[in-house]
Amino acid sequence: MASKLNKKLTNEGGLSDDDVMRLINSVGINQRMLSNFPVNLGSIAHSLGARGVKLSNMPVDGAYLPGSDGFTIFVNKNQSVQRQRFSCAHEIGHAILDPNSPAKREGHLPKRHGKGLENICEKIASVL
Repeated sequence: MASKLNKKLTNEGGLSDDDVMRLINSVGINQRMLSNFPVNLGSIAHSLGARGVKLSNMPVDGAYLPGSDGFTIFVNKNQSVQRQRFSCAHEIGHAILDPNSPAKREGHLPKRHGKGLENICEKIASVL
C-alpha cells in the first residue's frame, strides 16, 4: 500500500477517494469513527495527537500548529459552521501528512509542500 500511495502522493493530484480512505485508515481512523453524522472531527483530531481544536479570530480559515507534545488546530470562528468543519478536516489532513506528527501511519510518506500539500489536505477534508 505505502509504495503505490507514495507514487501517487509524489505526483500532483492523482489520489482517488479510495486512496484517501487508505491513507486515513493507515493512521487509525476507521469506518466506525466516520459512520456517525456529523463526524466527530474533534475526536479524530485527538486520536491523532491533538492537544486541542480551538476557535480563533484569525485572518485565515484554519491553522495546524505542531509542537513537541502534539499539535493544535485553530479554526476561524467568524466562518460558517460548515466552513469551520471543513477547515478542521483540512487541518487534520496536515496532521496525517506531517512526518513529525504524532499520528502513527503505516510506511513513510513523502514530504509535501505548497499547493500539492494543500490539494491533498483538501481531498482528505472532502472525504472526512
